[in-house]
Amino acid sequence: MSPGCDIVATRITTTMSNLPSLASVLSALQTSQRSSSSTLDAMVQHVVDAGPSTTFPILTPIRYLVTAFDNGIQDALCEFNILLRLGMEPIEHGPLEPNECIQKSSYIQLRKHYIHARDELIPAIETNLTKIEPLLITELHGSYELEFFLRFIKKIPWFSSARINLLDIPTIFSSLRSSLRAVLVCLEYVEHHAHNFLTCFLDVDWVNRQRGRTDLLWCLDGTRQSLIQMSWGLCTHTKMSGYLPPGVCFLALFYLETF
Repeated sequence: MSPGCDIVATRITTTMSNLPSLASVLSALQTSQRSSSSTLDAMVQHVVDAGPSTTFPILTPIRYLVTAFDNGIQDALCEFNILLRLGMEPIEHGPLEPNECIQKSSYIQLRKHYIHARDELIPAIETNLTKIEPLLITELHGSYELEFFLRFIKKIPWFSSARINLLDIPTIFSSLRSSLRAVLVCLEYVEHHAHNFLTCFLDVDWVNRQRGRTDLLWCLDGTRQSLIQMSWGLCTHTKMSGYLPPGVCFLALFYLETF
């Protein structure tokens, strides 16, 4: 999002003076989501490359949950984009009345995605990580001599190994937790921004005052394009080894209950 667009967006959202700019929120969301995705992908790939066959199913629930979390983020950004598009129409084409029903519906759907992530997915992810950490360590644990050797060769800069240092697993899980929590915080800010945009768009007097403002329309369209590009640019796990297709979600539920 360009600085000019962000200035207009900031003016629209002055009802919350402590709210970070939408541009900075989207940037932080993208960075945190990429961090969580790369962490999970690396963990899964290590297990695929070096772990016994019994290890991989342990990661099935967390892959399913994080995928559901990421899909919810994409859906929320899509609803925000719809809200902006509908809000622009009366400003651009007037004298249309704000489409209150549809705009509210988009915001409500966005908020539902946020609440679902906050109240269900993040707690489920954290609970699952706590459960599978000792299981994963047990499955990947070699002999004392092997583990000592792996820790030794890890210090050699030019040497690489597919094996995970078992001491790194808690750190890896902690990094995944932190990144996902950061994404959730950003999504909360996105929800606040969407609410403030909605408040303006449903104010007929405000819309009438802004009608025909090409600078505002340009900035709102730039914000929409940023949301679209970011939504498409979010990392997904559909190409990850052993990815769980939507048609067999019952397997994930089985593993969630088991582990």
